[in-house]
Parts: sequence; C-alpha cells; structure tokens
Amino acid sequence: RSSTQNFSTQWYKTIGVSMVLVQGGNIFGPHMYKFFFYRRAKKKREAAVADPINGGLTQIDLNKLFLGPDFLVAHRYAQNLADFFICFIFSAGMPILPLIAVFNFYTTYWVDKFLFLNYYRSPPRYKTSIGRSATALIPYALVLHLVASIWMLGNKEIFHAKTEEVPIGSFIESWNLLNIHEKVTQKHTYPLFVLLVVVLVGVFLSLLAERIFTWVSSMVK
Repeated sequence: RSSTQNFSTQWYKTIGVSMVLVQGGNIFGPHMYKFFFYRRAKKKREAAVADPINGGLTQIDLNKLFLGPDFLVAHRYAQNLADFFICFIFSAGMPILPLIAVFNFYTTYWVDKFLFLNYYRSPPRYKTSIGRSATALIPYALVLHLVASIWMLGNKEIFHAKTEEVPIGSFIESWNLLNIHEKVTQKHTYPLFVLLVVVLVGVFLSLLAERIFTWVSSMVK
C-alpha cells in the first residue's frame, strides 16, 4: 500500500498504466455500441422503404422506425467531466493524458454530431444552466490538479530537488502531516503551493460573492 500512496514508480507501473489504458480506450470504446445500434436502425429503415408492406403497414410504424432514441445528455456530461477530471488532475506526472483527452473530446464531438444528424431524435431545448453548472466545476479540477501535481513532483525518489527555506516553511512543518512540509518546500513545488493557495482564496471569494449576490437579490425581490 505504501508503495502506491506517494506516486512512486510502483504507482506509475500499476495504477498509472491502468489509467492511461482506460482513458485511451475511452477514445473509441463508448461510441462503438452506438454505431452498432445506428447501423441496425439504418438497415430497418432501408428495408421499410424497399418493402413497405413488411416494413411498416401504417404511418405510425414508419414514424417509429425513423424516430431515433433520446440523446442522454446527463450521461454525456458525466462521461466528459470524468475524463476531463482524470486527465487534468494527473497530467503533471503523466503528460500523455492531456493528449489522450484531446483525441477523446475530438472524437466525441464528431461522433455526437454525426449521430445527431442521422440517428438521435431532436433533443428538447435545454437551458444554459446545465452547461454553466458543468463549467463551474473547473476551478475544483484546478485545485485537485495542483494538489496532485505537488504530490507527484514532490516525490524525491523520482524528482530530485533541494528543500529550500520558504517564508511559511516553519508553519507548514508544524503540521507534520503526510510529509506536507517536505512536499511543498522543494524548489519546483513551492510555486505550485503558492498558486494553490491563491486559487483556493479565489474560489472562496467567488463562492462568497455568489452567496452575497443571491442574498441581496432575494432581499430586493
């Protein structure tokens, strides 16, 4: 367990490799069964046009053949967010993950566009709140990315660096928790720690301002 806790070489050989393989498989894997059902539906439609008697006796039967399934927008958002979080959080230690994410989202965009035009039924008019809610999660992904980056790059078994005296080094050392002092006071990880603090303060102030704005708006109404 200890060999995989601190992003050691054993972690990269086991969990890291599995993560890359899973994300690489997500480029095409989630779309294969969709094309299978699309091809099956297309053959039924072509058969109905070629042989109307056996393909569809009524207009209702024909409409069912040409009316595709619903596009599950919740599933798509969940899958895209999961892929984004995983690839972004661990990208500092595995730089190939952002490249995999680019191919993943590029493939998803064109597959969804093709199936929207040829397979799925027209979706309802969703509000912008869905997209805004998904976008609002990005700052939290940045926080997790910085934490994981500090932990990955702070492993002296892989990345050798000297521990430097920093302004709040003694305060951090007083925590004495999971070797945090050793992780964040290295020359290449301390700037990431400072950026993490800045981002956390920014997220807190943003949430506070949003709460105040909501409270003031409710009072005005």
